[in-house]
Amino acid sequence: MTSHWGKAVAGVIVLFVVIMLSVVVFAMTRDVDLVMDHPYERGLEYESRIRAMERTAMLAEKVDITSTPDVITVRFPELPGRPVTGDITLYRPSNRRRDLTVAANPDSAGRQRIPVAGLDRGLWRVRVSWIVSDREFFDEQPVMLR
Repeated sequence: MTSHWGKAVAGVIVLFVVIMLSVVVFAMTRDVDLVMDHPYERGLEYESRIRAMERTAMLAEKVDITSTPDVITVRFPELPGRPVTGDITLYRPSNRRRDLTVAANPDSAGRQRIPVAGLDRGLWRVRVSWIVSDREFFDEQPVMLR
């Protein structure tokens, strides 16, 4: 009886290489979706975002974000006589292609309504960034669309 251990070792090596190549091909064909474009540059801008968040925290009145099945309502803090500029971003953590950004344009009561028709149901983060009298403010709140 002859020993075929050499063929068994070669078979194990070939099987290992085939499995490794399969894993590499599988990993290379998957779509890697980063949550944001240019994350390094965004990281550098974060310091100004922190200052804007601190300014927002010092306001007596906070941003109020509510949602209904038809609309998301953002109510800005009352800063009388000063125009508000900026934007409101509906950020979808699970799919950045679904993000929506609209210009901040509150009515006379300081409210802005954003229709949610066509938006996926589930978790969204509403990011409100606005400027009043050359001072930047920022707030972010989660909203669950049902």
